[in-house]
Amino acid sequence: MFEKNGNELTMQFVIHKTPTKNLTIFGTRPGAIKLAPVILKARRDNSFDVRICVTGQHDEMLDQALDFFK
Repeated sequence: MFEKNGNELTMQFVIHKTPTKNLTIFGTRPGAIKLAPVILKARRDNSFDVRICVTGQHDEMLDQALDFFK
């Protein structure tokens, strides 16, 4: 937002209180294991709305890795 104060133009920043939306997509067990620390840390931070999308590329192998997110 811009404001004019005499001959000066100033800019004010508006801080939104809504969380930043984050969608993480993976389909393999190694992908889930690599992303687990990042996803779990973001979930603990209230400034993020974290969602996970699993493509199901390797269903059987992913079951173990998905336990990290429960």
